[in-house]
Amino acid sequence: MEKVTEIVKEVYKNKEAIKEVNAAIIAKIYTDQSILLKDMIYPGEGLLTTSKSFKKLSSDLNIQAGTFSKAFWVEVAKKNDTEFNSFLTALKPGNDSKDKLNQKKVQNLKANDYDPNQYQGLPPDGVSLYYPYAEQYINPFDNSGNYSPSTSVMTATAEADEGYGWQPIYDSNGNMGYTQVVINDDYAYANPTLIIGINGIEPLSETITNGVEAAFPPGPPVTIFGLTRTVRKVFVGDVRVSKHQYDHFISFSGNGGGSEIRFTRASGYLKVIDGQVQPTADVFLVNGPYNVSRGDIRNSRWVNWTATWDADWQQDNLEQNLAIYEDDNTSSSTLNLSVTTTVSVGGQKQTGTVGGTITYKSLDDIIRQNNHKYASFFPFNRGEGGEPTYAGWLIFDNYSTVSFTLPDKLFIQ
Repeated sequence: MEKVTEIVKEVYKNKEAIKEVNAAIIAKIYTDQSILLKDMIYPGEGLLTTSKSFKKLSSDLNIQAGTFSKAFWVEVAKKNDTEFNSFLTALKPGNDSKDKLNQKKVQNLKANDYDPNQYQGLPPDGVSLYYPYAEQYINPFDNSGNYSPSTSVMTATAEADEGYGWQPIYDSNGNMGYTQVVINDDYAYANPTLIIGINGIEPLSETITNGVEAAFPPGPPVTIFGLTRTVRKVFVGDVRVSKHQYDHFISFSGNGGGSEIRFTRASGYLKVIDGQVQPTADVFLVNGPYNVSRGDIRNSRWVNWTATWDADWQQDNLEQNLAIYEDDNTSSSTLNLSVTTTVSVGGQKQTGTVGGTITYKSLDDIIRQNNHKYASFFPFNRGEGGEPTYAGWLIFDNYSTVSFTLPDKLFIQ
């Protein structure tokens, strides 16, 4: 990746190339303020071609498609490096040559396996361009209408919270060069910075819009014609991670950047107990944006999740378990739980206890796991008990690292 960084340093002397990469990142095609290198150097074959938000930004900013790619390949040609060319060819979408590189799985990477000048051990299609704190520069034009930010560049060569990078400098004639600096969160918060590494990003659906807008406020029951019974739907509404960065600032293993927060629900409702085989609670992973950026964490900002936690919480499902963890790609862990609810014994409904296990991967301790009782959840969910609220909803774990709301909707016939 050091060689990728050397190329990018030259390409980033062209602010039109910076503009194109920033637009791709701000368009939120992937999680965690990132874009894959392969999308930028093969612009006609990746996700950029289908992103409506990127197309709009390109039009608004007068971006010439492929500016970064053209400049990148010009610099590559100057290197005349056969091995490097093979590595870049392996990134091309649909190219099976990456399988011939005999790469290790990213989960098995260790710091002493990594040589930044070689390519063994790297998953090539995972190389990312990461722009932490991109929201600081969402309007990157100066008062004269020029595209202003010069960008520092660094390589992720370890799992760490700081490292050496390159800051742009100009001589008396206006020619641009670089000087080596230490780059960390504070530096990147104050200076536009691009990190070449492996951030473990995922495609982000344009229908998922995590941002500062709050989830829906409390409202009256919703009448649905033909509904045969009352239905209560519960959501993970807004999420706030305060001041604690769960992942390292830089990474080459896929565990860097923002924090990948996961919510689960466990229910033992109507499980059959026959006296011989104990039932196991069903565990559900909640959909949602998943990623909370370092900027959101640094500033303790609320992020709109608005994802279904339970589509139909029935009254005799007495309690359910909610757990939260920060997702990594290593270190598998298990969490045991039990819930008291209505079960089926001999074909008859009665109250019973059902155990279960949540299996997850995280380098951190479980963030939270508690049971929520139907009887107490709904009467107090709108802050009727005088506890702090956000957007009209009770804040759970208000003084913890991860706080959240659980908005609900009541559907009646």
